[in-house]
Amino acid sequence: MFSELPPKDVYRALSEKENSVLIDCRTRSEWVYVGIPDISQTGRELALIEWVDSTGQPNPDFLAQCREKISANSSVFVICRSGARSAAACMALIENGYAQVCNVAEGFEGDLDGDNHRSQKNGWKFHQLPWQQR
Repeated sequence: MFSELPPKDVYRALSEKENSVLIDCRTRSEWVYVGIPDISQTGRELALIEWVDSTGQPNPDFLAQCREKISANSSVFVICRSGARSAAACMALIENGYAQVCNVAEGFEGDLDGDNHRSQKNGWKFHQLPWQQR
């Protein structure tokens, strides 16, 4: 089973764990229009690997793309918009030989608030962690 940590704890863990990587498994359009985590200050790698495409179709190459960039003995953190897709991606990684996998609870934008807006209640951006527009 994979673990789960809130965004601030993930950022801290990335800073402290030498052999760690953050996978952003959202879609290309989300990376472009919403932004991506900026973990450059941690010295770690951000891997942009879609779990599904913008039409919702699964990425058949997700695991192959992960294997290309990330060794199975790495500490792997996975983020999506709110934590659901990344949880599914974490399970797939665990089932395929990755031992240290952690879902980023709350995701990049977090849950909807009372006005149906994201990034106002929780998530990476809400906690004012570094991010950038592509």
